Amino acid sequence: LGFTATMKGRTMHAVVVDSDDEKEGSSLPLIDSLRRTAVYMDMTWKGALTGHANRPGDIETDAAALAAAATYFT
Repeated sequence: LGFTATMKGRTMHAVVVDSDDEKEGSSLPLIDSLRRTAVYMDMTWKGALTGHANRPGDIETDAAALAAAATYFT
C-alpha cells in the first residue's frame, strides 16, 4: 500500500499523559515504541512531551510539563 513511502520524511511528535509518578517510567515503553516506529518509517522523531495527572485539570499543576509544552512544537 506504500504506507512506509508515504510516511518517509514526515515528523512524529508524541504527547503523553500518564497517571503514575514520573520516576516510575510507565510511559517509557510507549515512547520507545513510537520512537522505534519513527526510525523504521524513516521519519524525524521529535521526542515525547510527557505530563503526569490523575484527574481532569491535574495537568495544570505539572510545572515541568507546562514549561516543556511552551516550546515543544517550535
